[in-house]
Amino acid sequence: MAAARARRDARRGLSVHRLPAPAFGVQLVYTNTRTPESPSSSAEGDCVLMPEGYHPNVAAPGGAINFLWMMAANREDADRQFGVVNVQPDYAAGGSGLDAGKAPAGPARK
Repeated sequence: MAAARARRDARRGLSVHRLPAPAFGVQLVYTNTRTPESPSSSAEGDCVLMPEGYHPNVAAPGGAINFLWMMAANREDADRQFGVVNVQPDYAAGGSGLDAGKAPAGPARK
């Protein structure tokens, strides 16, 4: 099976992590699914630059990872897209969690 590669994107991302001590997380940034280019640990207040590709993260057991994710476009009119994310093809069936018009499952609020 050939390694999947993320498409080039005119947008760039940055995330700021919120993990109260002693919690920590792991952040991957990669374009090639077989060899992540940038695995790193993250802690409270860390910033991670995501110039392209996929960028999943996970908290250490017993912790939670929260982050503020920001996107910037090179050309405002041509490249800016709201609510559009690239999901790694191997996981696309699960959706992005940002799919338009889909509310989380659970009891209806009154």
